[in-house]
Amino acid sequence: MKIKKRPISFITVSLLLFVSMGMIQYAPIIFKGLAHGNVVLWTIAQDTISNEGFIKYLKDIFVIAFGFYWPYWLSKQVGPQKLAFIIKCYFSCVALFLIIGSIGYFVGFSPLFFLKAGVRWVLLFHTAFGFFMVAAVAPCKGIDNKITLNFLVAVMLLNVSLLILQLKITGFSFGSAIGSSRLSGIFSNAAIAGYFSVSISLIVLVFTEISVRKKFLLLLLCLFVAICSGTRFAMISVFLCFCLPAYEYLAQLKRSWLAVVITLVVPSSIVLLVVMYNLMLDVAGRGGLVEAQLGTGGRIYHLFYYVGILFESDPLEFFVGRGLGIGTNTGHTMALLTGVSPDTYRFNWLVDNAIITLFFQVGFMGSSLFWIALFLFVKEVRRACSVELFKYWLLVTFVFLMSIFTINTFEIYYLIITYMFTYGVIYNKSTLGHC
Repeated sequence: MKIKKRPISFITVSLLLFVSMGMIQYAPIIFKGLAHGNVVLWTIAQDTISNEGFIKYLKDIFVIAFGFYWPYWLSKQVGPQKLAFIIKCYFSCVALFLIIGSIGYFVGFSPLFFLKAGVRWVLLFHTAFGFFMVAAVAPCKGIDNKITLNFLVAVMLLNVSLLILQLKITGFSFGSAIGSSRLSGIFSNAAIAGYFSVSISLIVLVFTEISVRKKFLLLLLCLFVAICSGTRFAMISVFLCFCLPAYEYLAQLKRSWLAVVITLVVPSSIVLLVVMYNLMLDVAGRGGLVEAQLGTGGRIYHLFYYVGILFESDPLEFFVGRGLGIGTNTGHTMALLTGVSPDTYRFNWLVDNAIITLFFQVGFMGSSLFWIALFLFVKEVRRACSVELFKYWLLVTFVFLMSIFTINTFEIYYLIITYMFTYGVIYNKSTLGHC
């Protein structure tokens, strides 16, 4: 009797496309450069990106297509009545948020072309929320995990191979601070390469069926990518992800070994954490994290500086912001393309802090709505989270919070979708036991 193969689940296909589209986007530029012995250090020049063809829009096409399709797919899984309640709550919040974010344009605070940048990141967030909903109800077992694992191994090996080749071309080595070169791998920007490593690390963790040995292998590859990118947030996040399987491995030891583990392993792990942190900073060659952020131009310095500006702003500006899209990376680039300095427009400043950037766009009213809704969402996932999966929820939440204070998280394709996807898997495993 011939065994009928089960088709690959929708969530698996979506996950593979999600990872692939971000990698394919600027791959031709990277490969053409390597063929001529050229390596991208930090980021691809804007004019080079502008000359790239249709392929650079594949990620955006995927985001739009998935964003439109997931409510339909979800209606087939949970039924129209239950979906109606979800859609009513979710889209009501989104509609109100968009209205608040548009007030700045109606009163003439900012040029209307910035609205495109705002709609772009809101659509990305909508797609990310769709990944949560799909992962939360999807019955993905068995072969899906094998396919996902093999795929992740393949893409990580590809990226590591490219980075090794880039290291060879540039002549960098561990002895000469490879992270200071800010290598991008297959991506357009070294920071994106770092965020990609965080994304893969979190995905690997929540697939609990993967053996600890395979997790270690993938996480080591992710750590290498993070270090080559020189992105400190990525290095710290991936290292924390690496520590969790180590804890799981120790937890599998017999109880008779518990005293030995507590007495020897725990103190030595703390020492190892400090040593590894300093080693990563030395390899990256970018200075200490705290010192860099406290100094002039650092993120903590910027946080207090721009908070002071916000409290001195016009009342209407304070409550509704300057318009959705202001202060984002996309808004910054759009202003450059017009031939005008991005800083010319008030609040169109890159701050590397999601809280301040959101306040620039939608003010106190929009920010309150967004953060309250997000808090209730994360709290609901925690409420449903089982005891066994709490450590995963805690790690994902910690990395999420860390990114909010260091980058504009909601614009980052590989981060916001991954956070929502991993929350969805945790919710699924805790309530349905599927994934």
